Amino acid sequence: MHWVVSSILVLVILTPLLTPLSSASGRVFEEVESVSELLYLNSSGGLSFGDYFVKLYSVDNESVTLIIYRDDRFVRLFDLYLGETRVYDGYGLRFIEIRDGLPLVGVVLPERRLVWREIDHRVLLWARPVRVGDWEVKATVFGEDYVELETSFGDESYHDLFYEGGEKSYDDRLKICITDIDPEGRAEAYFYEPIRPALNATLHTDKLEYTPGETIHLEVRLPPQPSTDFVTLRITTSSNASVTPHLQSASRLDNGTVFHASIGDLPAASELVITVELSGYDFFGRKYTDVLEKRIMILSTVVAKKSIVPGEVDTTRPVNISLYLYNSRSTSVNLSLVDVLPETIEYITTPPRNLSLGAKNNTTIVYSVLPTQPGLFTLDGTDVSFDGVTITSNEVQLLVHGPLISIEKRLVKLDGDLATIEVEITNRGDLDADLIFRDKLPLDSELLSGGTIWADVLQAGESVTMEYTIRLGADRISPPGTATYSDLRGTEREVRSNLLHIKGDLASVEDDEVALRPKQALCGIFTSFILLFAIIVSVVGGIYLWLRHRGG
Repeated sequence: MHWVVSSILVLVILTPLLTPLSSASGRVFEEVESVSELLYLNSSGGLSFGDYFVKLYSVDNESVTLIIYRDDRFVRLFDLYLGETRVYDGYGLRFIEIRDGLPLVGVVLPERRLVWREIDHRVLLWARPVRVGDWEVKATVFGEDYVELETSFGDESYHDLFYEGGEKSYDDRLKICITDIDPEGRAEAYFYEPIRPALNATLHTDKLEYTPGETIHLEVRLPPQPSTDFVTLRITTSSNASVTPHLQSASRLDNGTVFHASIGDLPAASELVITVELSGYDFFGRKYTDVLEKRIMILSTVVAKKSIVPGEVDTTRPVNISLYLYNSRSTSVNLSLVDVLPETIEYITTPPRNLSLGAKNNTTIVYSVLPTQPGLFTLDGTDVSFDGVTITSNEVQLLVHGPLISIEKRLVKLDGDLATIEVEITNRGDLDADLIFRDKLPLDSELLSGGTIWADVLQAGESVTMEYTIRLGADRISPPGTATYSDLRGTEREVRSNLLHIKGDLASVEDDEVALRPKQALCGIFTSFILLFAIIVSVVGGIYLWLRHRGG
């Protein structure tokens, strides 16, 4: 018994509170003429409503003539002017627009739909204006059960009487509802504006690159639009590509919709720009437009795509490069290929230089390469030539792991015949190296301090320096030292240092291990002197003979 009493008390308390809320929520709905079905009519299609079927008979810029059928039997011809709505057997037929020569015709029915949204709730006091957006509202007269409002928008001004619970809309731009009136000069007012369609559509294709013989499958996805009467879209491209269908429409959008279209006759070797003009109409006939755009690459009639597997290796593993070729033509084509590798990557097998590819056919060429040095390498695209045209495939990247050893030998001190030499060994790679380095001394020299051998694991990015002092003999050329190293895969490699010339207080560095010895240098100078002397004697002798002959 107690719970019954409690329930009654709760209802008594909440009923006055819930009633205004229900009433307020009802004000956002309105009885409107809603488009239930619509279609861009052409000579092959038609629009259904009830037991009727409508087809296009004729159209011009101002009017359309429709053929109305019922149960596949001709009923009559029916004329509509642009923007007109005429009732036929309880159904409204509206000629909405004409675009690209096609009339858009819709079936209109009365419905209660969500069309307004609350934007403000104000207390109106006598003779005190309030602003709501671009509108000004002032209560000018209060009666026992009514209030007179002056509503202004720019140069427009309206005077209207409102009773409690009354409402009025102004050109479907603003709606005012009065809920409580105090004859002492106070009234509560709710303000509403039309809900503007928020299209928020997205444009999708199944990929971003196509060949000329392919078809683009396009989708325009529209999220739920409970406050949109209907939408139309028009699809165009930057070329003469064919779009089917290029005009579409939809209504009943509470759950959203997806538009589908196909684009063919793609122009070869170009960028195709797809533009979708999407228009949403609210229940008052106002139009809101959004434009979507997407850029698609259309490849050449011959397509070349390069790929590499694996894209990350160490210097001991070969790599396979694949070159996919496709001929979208209806005839065969002869191709010439030019492929170039970086200096530190070697061919194991080479791609063919020429081949023929049949109509609407494809092939994949696979060839192997071997990197000899670590690093990140970009392999240029392969040039493919045909019929005086050259296209280039995409580039690919290869990341090679391994040790990379460099050795620099330099003179740090020279005092008479005493020379101090420093050798710096660096691992510029990204893997450790098990290394042994042996340096060579100049002929007839004597090692006084330090050592000429270094053996250990040199970690990636690490450098070590060794130093030794020698007493020089007659030979002042320090030959290149040699380092032998291996990586964790057991691959062995060899690298040499530079050659070092020790001259007086200076030292010169040469990468070439072949250099002139001092005795060889003297011989060269002597030979050059003799040749120069012979040339001078020949010239003087020739002049003497010429003068003697002339004098005789």
